[in-house]
Amino acid sequence: MNLRKKPYSESYLTQLFRFFSYPFTYLLCKINVTPNQISFFSFILVLFSAYLFSTGLSNYLVVGGLIYFFSAILDHSDGEVARVKGVESKFGMWFDGVLDRVGDVFVLIGISIGVFVKSPKIEILILVLFAVISTTIWRFLTLYTDSILNFDKNTTIKAKKIGFDAPMMYFLVTLAALFDKFVYLLLFFAILVNLAWVRNLIIWSIKYRKT
Repeated sequence: MNLRKKPYSESYLTQLFRFFSYPFTYLLCKINVTPNQISFFSFILVLFSAYLFSTGLSNYLVVGGLIYFFSAILDHSDGEVARVKGVESKFGMWFDGVLDRVGDVFVLIGISIGVFVKSPKIEILILVLFAVISTTIWRFLTLYTDSILNFDKNTTIKAKKIGFDAPMMYFLVTLAALFDKFVYLLLFFAILVNLAWVRNLIIWSIKYRKT
């Protein structure tokens, strides 16, 4: 079953998630379920995992991490089912993208609450603030740049082998949940991601200033 027809290779983490999503895609294609229904169910799982993260309890974090990983698998299956059944649509792409971004926000909120519950310190609040700012700006700048400056119907933007994309978000959150290391995840968001969007903003300003 040829699920993907792309003129470029995907990132390593995307390939990892597709390794798990293909069997589910095969099963989902056999039943009467729409890609949008899959997207919505994946979103519900993300919200549930965010709640488990907010408790700060180690056992709940592990369960939440596993649920979050499964939601990532379904998040890849919805598009695959759409392509296999030939029901791709702009609304479906928009719907899936919106749920992904909203899910990211709730997961980050859940993680932040959980970390603060375990360690109610002012330093944690500052860390959370910078983490939220970094992820929000990163998403905004990336989406806006791709939709305006990189938009060309005749070309395809190649995916990076390793980059801070949706699969990376799924992978890092799952890993941090399983090992109860959400503080380090927030540090990553607060420091490295902030440096990354500032770097990209400078590069994009130089690259597209004459367009």
